[in-house]
Amino acid sequence: MRGVRTMQWVGIVLVVGSAFWPTLRLEVFPTQDDAPTQTFMASLLRGNSEVPAQELGTAVVESVRGPEHVEPLWEARRWYPWYLAPLWVLALLTTAGAGLARRDRRRRLVGGLLLLLTGGLIAFEAAYLREEYLSFLPGLFGRIEGACAWFLVVAVLLYRRRQDRHLGALEATLGAQALLGFVHALTLPATMLRIWLPGRELGAVGEAVLHNFRPAFWVGSLGLLLVALPVYLRRSGDPSAGIRRVDS
Repeated sequence: MRGVRTMQWVGIVLVVGSAFWPTLRLEVFPTQDDAPTQTFMASLLRGNSEVPAQELGTAVVESVRGPEHVEPLWEARRWYPWYLAPLWVLALLTTAGAGLARRDRRRRLVGGLLLLLTGGLIAFEAAYLREEYLSFLPGLFGRIEGACAWFLVVAVLLYRRRQDRHLGALEATLGAQALLGFVHALTLPATMLRIWLPGRELGAVGEAVLHNFRPAFWVGSLGLLLVALPVYLRRSGDPSAGIRRVDS
């Protein structure tokens, strides 16, 4: 468990650190006369660049004024994996130290709260996909494709290896949330690439996408992957690498 937690801490530090730097700056286009005319591109940025921590701070300040001001939180939705990192920090700190019996109780409690967060993410992703998902297929087939994308989200969030199918396996829950966050992060440059690619050279489009998504974006994405991978790659049945099973 110690090795899993250490790698997750490293990943979380990268995610949190990257949140304070511009992750996206829309300033390079595949051709000189190009412009973001599509809905996604036109609404991609409200300013010259976006810093996840700044976006969240502004949204929270607006939302505390009343229920009618929650829209800024929804507008900042594309950076939601970065906003989960503080909750992960709290979960890991809360279950560190203390005696064995007390730690087990904390793990069950925190694990249950994280599963509630997972339920919230499932509902959030349904709304997000309905708003943002660009299907490859037309009409009814496109809607079926969108539904399949949501079922994939649910599978990522709920799948557990056998040793992690218990309430106290909070590292596995963090890993699943981070894996979804990593996949979600990759869809952002992939969508930009998909919108710009028709009728343009792949090299020019790829160069523009890589320039617009700043180094902090890729560092944060790497951090998400580091939070997820240790859980899925550790050896099954290895007590030194696994998580102690807590039986209710």
